[in-house]
Amino acid sequence: MSRLRPINSSTLGFTLLELVIAMAIFAIMSTIAYSGLNNVLTAKARTDEQAQQLVRLQLAFTHMGRDISQAVNRGIRDEYGEVQAPLIGRDLDGFLIELTRSGWRNPIPQEQRPRSSLQRIAYKIEDEKLIRATWPMLDRDQDGLIIENEMLDHVTKLEFNFLDKTNNDKWHTSWPQLEPGNQDPDVSPPRAVKVIMETKYFGKLERVFAIPGQA
Repeated sequence: MSRLRPINSSTLGFTLLELVIAMAIFAIMSTIAYSGLNNVLTAKARTDEQAQQLVRLQLAFTHMGRDISQAVNRGIRDEYGEVQAPLIGRDLDGFLIELTRSGWRNPIPQEQRPRSSLQRIAYKIEDEKLIRATWPMLDRDQDGLIIENEMLDHVTKLEFNFLDKTNNDKWHTSWPQLEPGNQDPDVSPPRAVKVIMETKYFGKLERVFAIPGQA
């Protein structure tokens, strides 16, 4: 006849209370770990977004700098046949600046598709987007074809100031400066252009671009 052996407490499993406590501790640790991971991922996403915005901002200023620094004293005729100054710095059909620049590279050999190396460009803000506009020809036809490219978003403000060509280093908010009664005004580009831009990510930024050849 077999005899009953005493139960050894070391062979028993977890009690219900111990399981509940273990699960509660695991849940708390999981929550802390997820919160930390989520914060890391959120910070990385914001950093990546700001890095992309910084790259686009640098490209936008690079384009502006090239356009402005290569401005030339060549006026155009618009689609209505009216003569426009080489550089216009005021609100003109929504554009804040419009100018003629040189250095427009032709990717097709000139003998196959001849065209001018000059180009008319303009900048404006539309729905907090920086828009760069170009025209296929300097002197426009009635179709008024225009090509617009978005350079940067989250732009809340854009201004241009223009440095006087005299020695008083005066900045103007519009260009050209037309004096009343002057029958032969100087409409050539200014000495330099200051770009004032405000963005969501980087606040207020200023850049000054000189125009070579303007005394």
